[in-house]
Amino acid sequence: VRTYDLGAKSLWSDEGLTLRRAEQPLSLVFENVNLIPIGPDYQDGSNADSFVRTPDLHPPLYFLTMHVWMTLAGRSEFALRYPSVFAATLSVALLYVVGRALFNRETGLWAALLGAVSPFFLWYAQEARMYSWLIVLSLASIYFFLPLLEKGPRWKDYAAYVVTTLALLYTHYAGFLLLAFELGIYGLHHLRR
Repeated sequence: VRTYDLGAKSLWSDEGLTLRRAEQPLSLVFENVNLIPIGPDYQDGSNADSFVRTPDLHPPLYFLTMHVWMTLAGRSEFALRYPSVFAATLSVALLYVVGRALFNRETGLWAALLGAVSPFFLWYAQEARMYSWLIVLSLASIYFFLPLLEKGPRWKDYAAYVVTTLALLYTHYAGFLLLAFELGIYGLHHLRR
């Protein structure tokens, strides 16, 4: 469902910014800068005046991933959107796992089903932006957070949580909202003990 007509539409402006930022040198990807070409002689990049430097408000991990992906898969609309499809598909499985861990198997199945057919989620699953990655990394963060609430979590539990949560924070700044919520839950849980 998520790959249906994936390459049929042209890139829209934000997807074009994804392409532009991901194809730049890695130093600019980490600098959160987009060089937007202007003028007739921007094609070869020899004229420094043919670019406008604009800040990008999103953290660099998604664009770094896209930079590597584009060297392997190319720059077609299908290739640029496929990492979002992959993350969205993985999110459906994680919806089941997290729903089962928080409640029960039936809740996990319903969560996965709703995630699989949600038009809103399908829309963003076919967009060359970081939003599907925001969802999958948020779900992974929650999944690895849950063992920390149990008695005697292992160092592997902490390590998995830290890695996924850092990846989330380096993908989208909205991840800080989930981190604040998880830290609040962690604090309340330990106060109740």
